[in-house]
Amino acid sequence: MTTTSTSSAVLSAHAFVGSIAVNAHAAYSAASSYGTYANSSLIIDGLRYLGVTTVRDSLPTDPSAIPVVDALAAAGVKFDFVVTSNLPASGSAGIAQFLASLGSFKATYPNSVIAIEGLNEANIQAFSYNGSSSLHAAAEFQKALYTAVKADAHLGNVAVYNLTLGLNDEKGYAKLGDLSNYSDFSNAHAYVATTTPENYGIKFAVDLAATSSRNNPSVITETGYTTLASYNGLGVDQLVQAKSILNSLVDAFRNGVTTTYLYQLLDHGSSSDPEGKFGLFNTDGTPKLAATAIHNLTTLLADDGDGGRTPTKALGYTIDNLPPTGNSMVLGKSNGAYELVVWAEPQLWNDAKDVEIANPTKQAKVHLNSVHKTVTVYDPLKSGKPIATYSNVQDFTVPVSDHPLIIEIDAPAPSAPPPPVTDVTGTAAEIVADLSDLNAAGTVKSITLTDTHVLAVSTKETMDYMISHYGGVLSTIKGGYSFAVTTSASTWSLTENYDSTGKLTSTEQIAYQSGLPVYDLVTYADGSTAESSYEKGIKTTTTVTHTDKSKDIFVYGITGQPYVTEVTHKSASGAVTGKTYIAADGSTTDEHYNSSGALVSETKTNADGSSSTTLFNAGVKTAMFVTHTDHSNDNFFYNIKGKSYVAEVVHVDASGVVTSVVRTHADGTLDYTETRSADGTTTSTSFDARGVKIAEAISHPDGTRDIYALNIKQKAYVTEHSGFDAAGHLVLFERLHADGSYAQKVTIADGIKTTDNFDPAGALVSETVAAAGGVRTTTFFSDGLKTKMYVTNADHSQDNYAFDIKGLPYENIVQHVDASGQLTSIVRTHADGTLESTEVIDSQGTKTGTQYDEHGTKIAQTVHHTNGSLVHELFNAAGSITQEIVKIADGPTSTSLFTDGVKAKMYVLHADNSQDNYAYGVVGQSYVDIVQHVDPAGKLTSATRTHADGSLDYTFKAGADGSTTATYYDDAGQLASKVVTQSSGVKDVYTFLSSGVQDKTYNASGVLQRTDLLKTDGTHVATANAAGVTLKGGSGDDLFTAAASTTFVFNGGNDQISGFHAGAAANHDVIQLSKSFAPDFAHLNITQAGADAIVHLGDGASILLAHVNSTSLTHDNFLLV
Repeated sequence: MTTTSTSSAVLSAHAFVGSIAVNAHAAYSAASSYGTYANSSLIIDGLRYLGVTTVRDSLPTDPSAIPVVDALAAAGVKFDFVVTSNLPASGSAGIAQFLASLGSFKATYPNSVIAIEGLNEANIQAFSYNGSSSLHAAAEFQKALYTAVKADAHLGNVAVYNLTLGLNDEKGYAKLGDLSNYSDFSNAHAYVATTTPENYGIKFAVDLAATSSRNNPSVITETGYTTLASYNGLGVDQLVQAKSILNSLVDAFRNGVTTTYLYQLLDHGSSSDPEGKFGLFNTDGTPKLAATAIHNLTTLLADDGDGGRTPTKALGYTIDNLPPTGNSMVLGKSNGAYELVVWAEPQLWNDAKDVEIANPTKQAKVHLNSVHKTVTVYDPLKSGKPIATYSNVQDFTVPVSDHPLIIEIDAPAPSAPPPPVTDVTGTAAEIVADLSDLNAAGTVKSITLTDTHVLAVSTKETMDYMISHYGGVLSTIKGGYSFAVTTSASTWSLTENYDSTGKLTSTEQIAYQSGLPVYDLVTYADGSTAESSYEKGIKTTTTVTHTDKSKDIFVYGITGQPYVTEVTHKSASGAVTGKTYIAADGSTTDEHYNSSGALVSETKTNADGSSSTTLFNAGVKTAMFVTHTDHSNDNFFYNIKGKSYVAEVVHVDASGVVTSVVRTHADGTLDYTETRSADGTTTSTSFDARGVKIAEAISHPDGTRDIYALNIKQKAYVTEHSGFDAAGHLVLFERLHADGSYAQKVTIADGIKTTDNFDPAGALVSETVAAAGGVRTTTFFSDGLKTKMYVTNADHSQDNYAFDIKGLPYENIVQHVDASGQLTSIVRTHADGTLESTEVIDSQGTKTGTQYDEHGTKIAQTVHHTNGSLVHELFNAAGSITQEIVKIADGPTSTSLFTDGVKAKMYVLHADNSQDNYAYGVVGQSYVDIVQHVDPAGKLTSATRTHADGSLDYTFKAGADGSTTATYYDDAGQLASKVVTQSSGVKDVYTFLSSGVQDKTYNASGVLQRTDLLKTDGTHVATANAAGVTLKGGSGDDLFTAAASTTFVFNGGNDQISGFHAGAAANHDVIQLSKSFAPDFAHLNITQAGADAIVHLGDGASILLAHVNSTSLTHDNFLLV
């Protein structure tokens, strides 16, 4: 069979994906048989997976189902609402109420209602309109419904689908008459039996339905298959359900159906109920094979329609070898790609045996009218990944069996994905509506809620699903979250509140009259309650009953008092334990009483946040605690007994830290003060009985302390100060003269004790620093200047310093003497501190001497090792190295030369007199670095040149057999050519071309013998450039050109030889063949084709001898081995 594109129209891929819709029963989710639809998040996840946004359902009236449909609409789902069979009985009033409810729904969720559908299968499902259940009455109801919708200001732009009849009732449709003026779309239920060809069944149902809504576009509002395989006519297994649904979708769209509603989204009810097994998903939401196939289909054909490059030119193509039921259509994407859909729909199911019919796969041959850059073949039944990919192709094959394949032609490279969503901000309602997408994204790191942290969800089933499936994205909500499930009617509402784990925390029941609350009862999980009453919708009282039966009774709206709310606190026995008064500005007064009813405390909280609490004992004030607006506190204590003070004031800052304490004597003088500064420093001061300061202690934030003794008498000093570290160790001791100058200062830090002694005028005369382990430094001063210093180290070595030396090129000198008395280093410095010279002898005896010029710039350095090796370096006035000589004892000597401090050349002479010569930074050449190796005899054995990026420019290698190999590379370091010269002088020149590798062979005299181009496809193009040459082919279709006495070695393929010398003359050519092709010349099959002779060798192999008469060939022209 051949299919040829005959239509110039290219259908829209965007429209095709948009034509796929699905039936749901969320409106009936309160019924146990449809309980799987009570989970709105499960439904949304299923729709997202399918790539479907349109649902057929009913407008719910059950309070438990309303939140489910609302949640779907909030998530962007669009609805075709089919009227219920009991609506006609309510007449025009019922229609008006139905449209009012629809209008309210549409106002709440704009663009959510795309269609209103007439009666469902009016010939099967019972109804009554104006007392009649005839099909004439059904038609009259359709007219009334359509007229009311179009007259409604809010719904006039919503499409009205015609009513449906079940079982393709031809007589029933005839009774309906022409309703084209009372419907915007004809409407079919296209259930195609497993014994009926799919395309025929779809077209028959659509055409039949169109007889009552002529010239209107068509929709299919129900079609599908149950996976209860035993169900006669429509029962199949999951695989056949998937294949049949794919076929139905493409058949319907190709036949002009604008929307196809698959029946249905989820399995439900009893496992033995065939209707309950029509779902695309199992009851737990896991996809059946049909759902997976639709997911793959919509993913592959997804197109937002915004690319602006949808092809309008027809795709020229033919398809050969299609199965008899084969078909095709062309879709266009806005990115410019064609999507060629090819399918066949043989009978898939043996209804008698309830098994799938195995249909063969045929390799259909697709021919495109022109070469296309890319062709990718997909099988949506299997996956979204390609099953074949072609480039620059015009002809190819596809495996067509019993379901659609997608052939994508000239698709552009995929555009960069949008940046991942990581931080999300929105209201709780917005986040709930988007949770499915946010969870699927898998990139969200934080969610910020802008209003409440209570997530209102449709049902408890939905909440449980969110917790188990969206836990990761929910955990990113900043500040935590909880759930609320609300069910309501006109006179009541019930809200169940749950924590983030799904644990019930409270329920709230509200009763309404005329739309206003009259009663509210909140019951908490611990059994406590809050019961409120209202008048005209305003709360008047609330009684909170705690688990211990104590109560808080709130009375609101009090007038004529400084407060507007009064709260009475009662114990479980009914005794009043306190009262709270709340003013209009929010300030409160709390009074607490003892068991005798006497006031024991009073707390006043002001509107600005400040407060005070006063305590009483037998009516006498004993303490007062004041909290300021900045949350700092002042605490007052009165009538203190048994202390040297009688009153105390404590100030506590906003962080809870005590910042001051003041205690006073009975006469009002100070006894003690303590202050804490902002940085944490605490200062405590003591006074004698007359209030005179005698001591002070300061504790610092780091734990250190300072203690002062003041006004010391009969000493040369008047003040003594001791400083302690955080561990309590003495670290500083000072004595001060009356004028404030030092008499002595001792510091102890890290085990080091420093003692400074001063004369009576306060001038420093000596300093001794003693450290643990015997380290000791003594320094002498004269007129404030350091003159000498002697250091004894822990290992008994010494460092001796002399300063301000006169009459020498250096001014200072430092000598180090080790513990054995051996001088190990000398450092001499100029007056400006720069080095004059250094000499260092390490523990191994290595001696390093360094010289500096008058500016302190290093000019030479020599290192002598005890094994006789040395390193000698020279430097220029800028301090850059100019030469380095490294001599290894009994080893190589290297000499390196530098330019501007950069190594330019290096010569290495090895012990065997071989050499390695290096040059770096070569300019004016194609290379920048060279490495050469010369053997002891002075012969170059290898060379390497490299580019600036390190890639190769040239290599040379001499073999032990006398051969040489020179390799050349291009600027990118890619292999360009190679010359291999044997010791005999024979040479092969290899040139690496984009078409393959060319080998030219020259003899020792430099004469070209043969040329062989090995192409990238493995075939040879070989030419004999001299007589007596042997040319060898491969297994591909090789081309040869002969010279005199040329031997051709045949290895398979369809070879051609030009210039062949036939016959037995001295210069005749020879074809060498394997005896597997023919045992002798007599068995060769040689024919004449025009001017050419062809040697047929079996299995499709042959040799064409151009311009050779087959009769001129003799056994001399063939060598069979």
